[in-house]
This record gives sequence, C-alpha cells and structure tokens, in this order.
Amino acid sequence: MNGKRYHTKELYFTPRLLKTLERIWAYPLTIVEAPMGYGKTTAVKYFLERAEADVLWLKVYDELIDHFWDEFAGLFDSFNEDLYRRLIQIGVPNDAVSLRETLKLLGSLELKKPCVLVIDDYHLIDSPEINHFITTLAANEIDALRIVLTGRYTKLHHLEELVLKGLLYHVTKENLEMTEGEIIDYYHACGVSIDGEQAKWLFNATEGWISALYLMMLSYIEEGVLEPPESIYKLIEKIVYTPLSENEKALMAMLSIFDNFTLKQARFIWDDESVQRVLENTVQKNAFINYDVRTKFYQIHSLFREYLREVLETKSPDFKAHLYRQAAAWYSKQQDFFTARQFWHACGDFEAILQSIKTEKVKNSTLQSVTALYQYIQECPVAIKRRYPYALLIMATHMILHNEFQTFGILCKEVAENIGTNNDFSVTQRQAIYGELELMRGIAAFNDLDQMAAHFERAWDLLGKSTAIFDINSDWTHGSPSILYLYYRESGKLQTHLNIMIEKLPRYRRLTKAHGNGAEYMMEAEWHYHRGDFVNAEIALNRAIHMAQSSDQWSIELSGIYLQMRIDLMKQDYYHMFELLHRMREEMTNRVEYQYLHKVELCEISFYAQLDQKFKIPESLGRPERGDIRLLHANYAMFNIIYGRVMLINERYTELLGSVPHFLKIASIYPTLLGSIYTYLYAAAANWKLKRVDAARADLEKALSIAMPDQLYMPFVENADYLEPLLKERLFSEQFREDAERVLELYQSYASAKEAVKQKYFPEEKDKLTEREYEVALLASQGHTNKEIADKLYISQNTVKFALKSIFAKLSIKSRALLKQHFNDEAKR
Repeated sequence: MNGKRYHTKELYFTPRLLKTLERIWAYPLTIVEAPMGYGKTTAVKYFLERAEADVLWLKVYDELIDHFWDEFAGLFDSFNEDLYRRLIQIGVPNDAVSLRETLKLLGSLELKKPCVLVIDDYHLIDSPEINHFITTLAANEIDALRIVLTGRYTKLHHLEELVLKGLLYHVTKENLEMTEGEIIDYYHACGVSIDGEQAKWLFNATEGWISALYLMMLSYIEEGVLEPPESIYKLIEKIVYTPLSENEKALMAMLSIFDNFTLKQARFIWDDESVQRVLENTVQKNAFINYDVRTKFYQIHSLFREYLREVLETKSPDFKAHLYRQAAAWYSKQQDFFTARQFWHACGDFEAILQSIKTEKVKNSTLQSVTALYQYIQECPVAIKRRYPYALLIMATHMILHNEFQTFGILCKEVAENIGTNNDFSVTQRQAIYGELELMRGIAAFNDLDQMAAHFERAWDLLGKSTAIFDINSDWTHGSPSILYLYYRESGKLQTHLNIMIEKLPRYRRLTKAHGNGAEYMMEAEWHYHRGDFVNAEIALNRAIHMAQSSDQWSIELSGIYLQMRIDLMKQDYYHMFELLHRMREEMTNRVEYQYLHKVELCEISFYAQLDQKFKIPESLGRPERGDIRLLHANYAMFNIIYGRVMLINERYTELLGSVPHFLKIASIYPTLLGSIYTYLYAAAANWKLKRVDAARADLEKALSIAMPDQLYMPFVENADYLEPLLKERLFSEQFREDAERVLELYQSYASAKEAVKQKYFPEEKDKLTEREYEVALLASQGHTNKEIADKLYISQNTVKFALKSIFAKLSIKSRALLKQHFNDEAKR
C-alpha cells in the first residue's frame, strides 16, 4: 500500500457529532465527557474555530485550584484588564460572599458577540468549589456567554436538575464513537479504502474509538493487514515511538514531564541547537504532537505522553534528577515557585525549596499551597532546615493566617531549637532571628494584650528595626468590623485593655512599619460609643482615621466607617450614614482591595439587620466553621453577633436558641466578651418571644453581669426592640437599675432615629408590581430560567431581564433567592 498518497493527519468529524455540538448555542453549559483519546478536545476546537464567536480556552493541567483561578482570570485580560485584576484579588470564589462578587463582576461583561468559555480536561481540577462556581455561573445565564467543559468524567452535583432546568447539555462518549459507516467515511477521507466487513471488524475491535482507529489505520498502511492490537500502548510504541530518531525519542521523553511547553522551554531543557528542527520534524510527521500557533505552545497527546513517561521511568536516577533540576530552574525563572518546588521535591533538592520560600515570601498564599509546602518542610532533613530559619518563620506567619496555630507552634519551636544548635550564625544574626521569633510569638498571643506587649518589647530590644519577614500589608483587624470586639476579653477590665493598647501599640508599629496605625484610638472610639458618649467617640474616631490614612491602613479606616455609620444613626444624620454605606463598597472596588470583601459584607449585613431589613440580606449566609464564608478564626464570634440579629429579625427563635451553646463556645476561645454579651441578649429576646419568661430574665442577667462593669450600653440599646419589657422590669430592682435607666434613655433616641430611617428609606408600601411583573416574579421565584419564563409567557428573554430588574428595584431585593423568600413571607401573611 506504500505507493499511494495518504492524508492520515486529516481531521475528520462525523456529521452526527457536528450536529450535536450545534446544541452548544442553546444551553448555558455543555459538558463533553468521554475517556482519554476520544477526540473531544479536537472536536470542540474544530467546531468553535468555524463559529462566529469569541473563544476563551482554558486547559487544566493539574488539580491546583490556585493555578486554575490564575488562568481563568487571565482569560478576561483581553476583554477587560480591570476585570482580570479584580478576579485575581477576589481569589477562588469558595464561599457565598466571594461567589456573589465574582458573579456580579462577570455579569458586568459587555459581550458584543457570542462568547464561549471552554475549560478543557476539566476532570483534573476535581474541586467542589470550582464545580459550584461553574454551575452557579451557568444558572446566572449571562447574555451571549456559553460554557463548555471537556473531560474524562465530571463530578458536578445536581446534573439531572441542571438538565431538567434547561441549563445543561450533556455530550457523552456515544456521541464521539464512530459507527461502521462513519469508520468507512473516516478512512476514505484519509485516503484509505475499506469495505463493510473490514469496517465491522474495526468497530468490534475498537468500539468506534478514534485513537485506536487512527493507530490501526497507520498500521494497516504500513503492513497492509488489519490486526487486533495487544493494547493501545503497544500500538503507540509500534506506530508512533519506534519510527522516531534517537534524538527525537530522547527529546520527547524529556519534554513529557511538562503538560505543555514552548520552544524556549525545550531549549532550556535540552541545550542543543537542533531542538527547533527536531521539534518541527516530529510535529510534521506525528499527529500525537501538536503546535498551537496562537499560544506558541507545543503539546504531546495525553496517550503518547503517558507512554513517554513510562519510558522516562527506565532512565537512571541521576538522569532524572538532572532533568527535574532543569525543569525547576525554568519555572523558578518564570516566578512559578509552586511548580518549581514540585520538581525540586522530585529530585530531593530541599535546599532549593527553602531558598525559594525566602525569595518569594509565599505572599497571598492559599491553604492549598501552604499545606503542600509544609509537607516538603516536614520531609526536609533537619541539617538543612537549621540553615534556613527565616524560611520556617515565613511559613509560620502563613500558618497563623490560615488558623493553623498548632503547626505555627511546631515551626516556632523548631526554629528556636535550630538556633540553639547551629553555631554557624553570628551573635548579630542569632539575635535578629530571636527578634523575629518574638514578633511571631506576639502575633500568636492574639487577644492577650499583656502577653502581646511583652513579646513585642523583647522583639524590639532584639531587632531594633522593622521585621524582615512579616507581611505588613495584611489586615490588622483579622477581617473584623470592630477592634473593641477583638481585644475585650475580661469583664471590668476594658479600660485597662485600652490603656495597654494606647501605651504599647506604638512599639509594635515600629516593628511593622506602622501596621495597624490608629487602631488604639479606634478601640477608644468604640469604647465611648458603647458607653453612649457619641461626642468623644467621634473625636477619637477622627484621630484614628487620620492616623490610618497617613499609613494606608484601610482595614482600620473601614472599621472607622462602620462605627461612624452607627454614630450617624444616633445623630439622625441619615444622608451621611447611607453615603458611608455606599462608600465602603465603592472604595473597595475602586482600590481593588477585595481582601476586605468579607469585612465590607459583614458591615452591610450588620447595618441592614439593625434596621430590620431582612430582604436586603442574602438568604443563605453559611457558616464560617464549615468553610461557607471565608473568615479567620478570630472573626467567627463577630460573624455570630451579626448572624444572631439576622435570625432574630427573621423570627427563627428556636434555631437561635439551639445555636446559643455553639455561639458561646466560639466566643470563649480567645475570649471575645462582646460575642458572649450579644449571644445572651439574643437568647433573652428569643426566649421572651417564645414566652419563656424566666429563661429570658436569666439570659438578660448574664449579659448585664458581663457588660455593666464596663458600662457597655449600646448592645442592649441596639436590641431593646426585643428587650424593652425585660429592661423595664430592671427599673424596680436594686441591681443594674441605673444601667437599665441609661439603656432605656438611649433607646428612646435610637428607636426614634431607626423608625425615621425606615420610613424614609425603607417604606413598607412598596411600588406595586404590574400584572406582567408579578407573573415573571412568580415564575422566577419557582426556579425557572429566563428562557423558560420567556417561553411560558411568550415574551423575549430581554423582556424577562428588564422585568426582573424592575421587580428587584421595587421589592428592594438583589437575587432570585430573596425573591423566593419574599413570596414565602407573603404566603404566611
């Protein structure tokens, strides 16, 4: 058969498959699912290259969700550089808050023509967070955006539900398998003639699998007979690998360690002038190696790559170690330290791993990346770790950020032991390391101001200069809207806590280049506020704001905005209060400071909960301890303070009372007494509503016993709409009578101001929905998509979108979930 011309690299797709792929345009999400070698990637690429659409193509190479998100955000750089920066700042949307913000950003895309987002080899990511993001993105039905996932398998939840709702089209391997007639057409397109019996034999041997059909065709051309293969890898060895020259075999085996690579990368690995020629020859005669002209990346087909990696395993340990060091050096040059460390680990170069920690300082770390790095450190020989104390200390700082306090303690202990046994450090170097260690211990002593101050004193005495390892751009407030909440730990000692903060914090600021500047006066402002002294609260607040702004400490400034809103309510300065409410999110967006996204959202939810605006609050807030919302441990009790009020205004009294033991346990960890005070107040309110009067009195007594030694009145004032009868009872008892009088006095002003705000900004009589709007709203609340609503009401999808925008505005809500809640509440009335 050798005298004939063949076209074995001819791409062929069955008309049946191409017709199936046309359904991509009819659904927000399409999954193309089949085992390796079924041509799913090639088919989708071929189909979309001929479509009038923008294509955003993301290939997944590993399970690392951080890598995935960096690549995902990068897809939108050409559309909108600002959007790219914001997506990177938000990070993987792995909780309700970040997911809402990400969907809002993507929903703002102005697509001038259809756009297809393809995520290739999606099975590799296998992440519940990413799965949830993709399905939620699809359910939001962004105009002109279509999503296509290709993979060997998918683990998306609720697949059947997505299909039933018309959100998902599922392409399976049956759509990609060739029938006997299609096999004849495929071989004919490549210049190979076969008859029906041969096609039947091929179908029985391969079950229509394109990769096997292709390799058997090459074998048939070469030998003139059709033979059943021992295995697909035997075919690859015989047809693809064996014909390569020795240089080509060597180069391909070395490059198989990469998922894809550039010419420059190949030259770096194989220092030979013939690299380009060898690569071009290999691509020209082999369909199992592709070159993407657009991205300038080479890629070895996964079947061939797996075979080549088996070949590489037969090489000597020295050969592989040298290869892995070269690969690590390449990724290190690209500042991709995560991948570099994987190759250093593969060749046992722990010294390079520790050096890279100090070089990179592991900034903006995720728990996934830090956990992987800690595994390397655990495996690292002690003798090497002794030489790199700063690497271990940098790791320790990130363990604190991810609430891994036990691991933090292990690392600090190891550093201390290593310094004591390593005589290679000079006295000056040893002193500096001890100074950094003291700073770390001070940060770890969070909430205990005496201990923190003592550690910071020693750190300054040892260092005498600012830290070399601590990230001074981190959020000083741990994401909490309140600083007093963070450091009020002992009843009757709040004044003492505040004095320590004012006296000792300047020493910490010198160590950290003004990190937390203004925090002590913010705490003082909150102290005055909670005592009902709003004039002195504003004076201290303004001092704190000026200090924070001078050092760009926006986390402190945010806490100031939150406090000013509460003061404005008491002053009845409603215009300024709402201006600040909008300014928080606007400034965060303008500054691209999405690390404060959760703090801003907590402030907003707290504000609306105080004003009883349950429709302004997301229906599901999740739980931080379950990972539903991305908060540091120090902020869990603050979340409960806000969440407790949300449960109260939604009349979830039994659920609230069932949560009380958990809330108190969380508040006791550091401890944070404001968490305990508010929890007892919510318990008193819920018990009163359920007519459990004795229990309500007992809970109020507990709250008063903690708060009144420090004259903290405002937690009671803010919840007196539920507690007023109980507080009035206290007027006739000896204990706490004067405190109750002060609370009720403040409550008169608070209640008057709150009612005025509600009447002006949240009137009960909302604009009535039109008949058509009501129909749309009802269907949307039942879970129907825009397309389904449009079909049912015989209107366009644009009309549905416009109607929903009007409905949301009239009902003062933001989502379909809240729309469903609105109809449920209407049904109860």
